[in-house]
Amino acid sequence: MDDIDTLIIRSLVLNSRLTYRELADMTDMSVSAIHKRIRGLENDGIILAYIARPSIIALKYMWVTIFGRSNAKSMDAVSKELGQHEGV
Repeated sequence: MDDIDTLIIRSLVLNSRLTYRELADMTDMSVSAIHKRIRGLENDGIILAYIARPSIIALKYMWVTIFGRSNAKSMDAVSKELGQHEGV
């Protein structure tokens, strides 16, 4: 992986809907070269998926971070317990 691969990945993380043409323009490469690089990154397991990132505001959710102490023996136990609650 080189600097161009890193730029492609960072760009796709920010906007997975970028076209090969847009990525080619950003990197001064041909569309076919970008296509080949992306296929290589996918085949190597570096790019795993292209996902939608919904707006929590549009979905009327709120992002909350809670800090605290627990007497649980493991983080897995805490995660399992919290995961049983709707909306968590």
